[in-house]
Amino acid sequence: MLGFKAGEVPSTAPEVGMEGNPDVFDQKAATARNSPFRVLRAAVVAFALTVLVTAVPAGSQLSEASWTDSDFATGTFSAAVIQPPLIDTCVLTPGALGLNPVVTITWRFPAGSGYSTPSNVSYAVASGGIGNVVTVLLPGANLTTTGPSSGVYTTQFKSGALTGLLGGSYGIFVQSVDGSSWVSPRASATASMGLAGANPQCVITPV
Repeated sequence: MLGFKAGEVPSTAPEVGMEGNPDVFDQKAATARNSPFRVLRAAVVAFALTVLVTAVPAGSQLSEASWTDSDFATGTFSAAVIQPPLIDTCVLTPGALGLNPVVTITWRFPAGSGYSTPSNVSYAVASGGIGNVVTVLLPGANLTTTGPSSGVYTTQFKSGALTGLLGGSYGIFVQSVDGSSWVSPRASATASMGLAGANPQCVITPV
């Protein structure tokens, strides 16, 4: 049996401990919210967002790529510059009725190059003139080179390499080839004649 002191009214409400006291709970929550760690973390997040917004250019959109670092390598690349030969003269001899044409050119390697034939030269022709399909020629029955004489070579492009020249034109090319296999631009001339070999001419392309 429970006893009470005189004049004491029993309480119908149970006692509330510290853990169940609402005022104590609110105080703990406020303390947690205002802890130095939470305040610091919030400040770091706010600073990071500010930097992100100011770092993105206007009109840009953030994507996964925005957070990906890229590595770039830089360097220099130098291509060899090979000078072309110099064509001194070009003569077209049409032969009888233009049926046996021969184009003769005299030419020189670039001064001081130390080049020599046949290893440092390439020959070619183009039916229809410069700007058409180029056919590379090798020395043989249709292509001969003699010299040098005082540094000047003489090369003949013969009829077997000039099919269709009668009444038309042919591009004539000579090119320097370096020992490293780099090549120069082609020095060129255009040979042409009319029907039956009329008006044969060969015009050197200005360098």
